[in-house]
Amino acid sequence: MQIDSIKDLINEIDLTVGSKMYRGQSNSEWSLIPSIARMHEALDDHGFGFSKWEDLEDYLLNHFKNYSAPFMDFNPSLDLEWLVHAQHHGLPTPLLDWSTNPLKALFFAVENPSEDKTDGALYEIQPRMWHITYESIENHHGLVAFHPKQINSRVMAQEGCFTRFPYPDKLVPLPSLEEKDTFISNEIYTIKKYFIPKEIKANLRVELTKLGIHHQSMFPSLDGASTRIRREFNLA
Repeated sequence: MQIDSIKDLINEIDLTVGSKMYRGQSNSEWSLIPSIARMHEALDDHGFGFSKWEDLEDYLLNHFKNYSAPFMDFNPSLDLEWLVHAQHHGLPTPLLDWSTNPLKALFFAVENPSEDKTDGALYEIQPRMWHITYESIENHHGLVAFHPKQINSRVMAQEGCFTRFPYPDKLVPLPSLEEKDTFISNEIYTIKKYFIPKEIKANLRVELTKLGIHHQSMFPSLDGASTRIRREFNLA
């Protein structure tokens, strides 16, 4: 399905069906994998001695806990809570960001003018179940969809939610959520991909702005306000 306008998207998506998650990506060829999965080639290139993904996650998260101590105003009680906080600040994790709002997810596929030379994509998935508490996820070994605690205004503004990816037994590449018949894709009911032609990204930005979806609303801060002003001139 190709999206050429906000109207196209609204007409295509069944908004009466709940429990759906949406993710926008500025390049339609990017895989649906979490940020930690993109470290696989870097590990090979630099000769790190991790034998499984869990060891790498522990290494990253423990260092984040140590380095973040002077800046934390609360103490997460569970590793998943730490992962959500670390993801927010750019640490590679097994979490993938989504939104329950399709238009806010679309924003991330078109918001950066420097990506206007590539086609974008909007993904829609429907998980088999949602987890409500972090405690219920700790010992779950499959793909998990969950709403995070509202740790900051950005998560609230973006109507954010997450999937947490399970790890293979060995340190092999994580399969994309799009791959059929994997241990991951069996955990969701449906997956749709909407293509966004590069030629209409700028028009979609204008439409979204008129609907109140822009950097200032999605990133409620002075940085968000400044980026919104730059985007009015198509500056990255």
